[in-house]
Amino acid sequence: MQPTILRSLVLTTLTITSAAALPAQVTFKTTGNEIRDAVLDIAHIWTSPFHASTKDWIGFIGVAAGTAALLPVDDQIDSWIVRHPNAAVVRMTDPWNEEHPEWGDLSTGKRILPISGALIVSGMVSDNRKLREAGWGCLSAWQASGTLRTVLYETISRERPATANGDQYLIDTPGGEWEQHSFIGGHAANALACTTFWNTRFKMGVLEPVLYAGALGISLSRMADRRHWASDTWVGMATGYAMGRSLAARYAKRESRRERKQQNEPIRAGFLDGLNIGPAPGGLSMTWSGQFR
Repeated sequence: MQPTILRSLVLTTLTITSAAALPAQVTFKTTGNEIRDAVLDIAHIWTSPFHASTKDWIGFIGVAAGTAALLPVDDQIDSWIVRHPNAAVVRMTDPWNEEHPEWGDLSTGKRILPISGALIVSGMVSDNRKLREAGWGCLSAWQASGTLRTVLYETISRERPATANGDQYLIDTPGGEWEQHSFIGGHAANALACTTFWNTRFKMGVLEPVLYAGALGISLSRMADRRHWASDTWVGMATGYAMGRSLAARYAKRESRRERKQQNEPIRAGFLDGLNIGPAPGGLSMTWSGQFR
């Protein structure tokens, strides 16, 4: 792992740890439960159309409308990028472009897997549930995004800008080779999914806008590299954002259930500990005393 990547991982880890340090004893049972929850989270995203709310469908319509608005101008946006390589908005994507040695593949499995694994292991060593959640949540988002992207690439063929000769309407079915894998923006989906999950689930402080800026840079860099049209990037970013929010909500619900369970435990323990049954003249005596904290 490159030194800069390592420094960023350490900074993220320290921020999550200081933001919400809830220690939890790590056992085979808790680890098994966390793996189970991660798998169920992936399945939840895969089946999201079947349990979507009215608000979710309104959001889907909004994304579809944005895609329809961008599609006719995809070629113009791509042409502008080619003609203005030194424009500020294009130059800002340089750190995440394909040829960059450290950040070019930051939102791919090559980076996400070790980063997520490091967060999970750190959380196990330190007994910090939040660190483990940060790793498992990003890992689930990456897996769900990758599966969706694979299905779309096998179903829809859309020529990448670099080989489309300015024709954004080269769309067909079924899927084609790598040059036809423009829809959707996978890097954008991965980057926004992990970033949104972390920023929604944890209080990241000053790191929150930095993470979103990085996710935006990763997304736009794929347009600068002419791998995806603007509409592909828009759909990828919206998909990743929705995944991150959904996963964060599921982790929040699980935490709420744990807190309710812990609140009830002192009452049950106090009742059982304070119940005394023993012999007494003429029969048995039963007394109860308890101390609530």
